[in-house]
Amino acid sequence: MDVVRRASRRKDIDPQDFEKIKDNVLEKGKDAKEAALEMNKYIQKDIKEVPEVDQKQQKMKRVKRFVGLLKSVRKEVMDLDILPKKLIKDMDKVLSDLEEQLGAGRGEGE
Repeated sequence: MDVVRRASRRKDIDPQDFEKIKDNVLEKGKDAKEAALEMNKYIQKDIKEVPEVDQKQQKMKRVKRFVGLLKSVRKEVMDLDILPKKLIKDMDKVLSDLEEQLGAGRGEGE
């Protein structure tokens, strides 16, 4: 039953696929493991169908999140003075490279 509840909350599962999962669990009596595998199959199917443009946008969002995370870690490391200056300079280099990539990525999409 938990699988049905989780599937109902997932936005990336089509209503038709959700009905199939629900029928298999409630009417056919599939166990939780089989139902979870089926749910993952539907999720993977949807991921493969995402257009290339959407995949690029998702990649850019992930890079932006990583840049934000790296900036906050860098600030904390500098405030606490727990890493050598050379490593902080390396972090700065990585940050600038990522931000450059983000800038180039925005130009392609426009």
